[in-house]
Amino acid sequence: MQSEVMFKRVIEIAQNIKDEKWKSIALGNLGLVYNTQGKLDKAEEMHLKSLEIKERLGLQEGMANSYGNLGIVYKTRGELDKAEEMYYKVLEIEEKLGRQESIANAYGNLGVIYNTRGDMDKAEKMFKKIEKMHEELGNQEGLATDYGNLGLIYDKKGDLDKAQEMHKKALEIDKKIGHLEGVARHSSNLGVIYQKLGGVDKAEDMHNKSLEINKKLGRLEGMAINYCNLGLIYMDKGDLDKAEEMYIKALEIDQKIGRLEGQAIQYANLGSVYRQRGDNKKARQYWEKAVELYKRIGMPHEVEKVEGWIEGIDTE
Repeated sequence: MQSEVMFKRVIEIAQNIKDEKWKSIALGNLGLVYNTQGKLDKAEEMHLKSLEIKERLGLQEGMANSYGNLGIVYKTRGELDKAEEMYYKVLEIEEKLGRQESIANAYGNLGVIYNTRGDMDKAEKMFKKIEKMHEELGNQEGLATDYGNLGLIYDKKGDLDKAQEMHKKALEIDKKIGHLEGVARHSSNLGVIYQKLGGVDKAEDMHNKSLEINKKLGRLEGMAINYCNLGLIYMDKGDLDKAEEMYIKALEIDQKIGRLEGQAIQYANLGSVYRQRGDNKKARQYWEKAVELYKRIGMPHEVEKVEGWIEGIDTE
């Protein structure tokens, strides 16, 4: 809230002294605050206002920043095509400017888009490309992100040992440089791997550590992911009521911030809870909601998976 008030005050001052450049920067920063708060419509509005000024003034570097920030908003909403378009606009400008750090970031964001769509080979190629760039630039935070993203790819491919290795490398770096957001993210990802390897209690501990950090940082998206992962832990333990409670907490946050992918995941998980309870009617309702959202986002691999679950009910 303090940041929001501060940036609003800067915008007001910039307007009074007719400094359009500072106004555009403050609008962009206010957009980032709204993004963290999960207020995506307000975030988009601020970034578009910021972009309009930067385009008028011909501020190429600023335009790239605004396109990147809009990409984050659209990715969170599940509008992958629009997010991809924004990241390619960033890439086009940054390649002209020769800003290697920003080029690497754009490739990284595109890799996340490909991973979300299920194109793991394309995503892996992108993450390895920027890993090399970050090594050459000595960007430790960037390297940690790259290792984390590669860990997600290896997890999806079923190479859990390699995934664990990547997430541990990422966590070690972010702990060393004091990047708390990264520590929370990698702790959560390691928790997922530990659960798959049979270490349920160890996994639960990692998710709770991650949740504690995300609460301190006010990262709603991170908290939703934590609650979802804790729900998976309780499912594993056979505590369906506790699992449902966690999934509902995650769903409420994802609805609040407009994160469609998260909503789809929670509907799929809630469907699994009711399937295990023997309530096939309610399971189907949740799974159909998940399929609808996955189709809307453009995640055919997830659509196919959940439709397979629905067919399982039909064939009984």
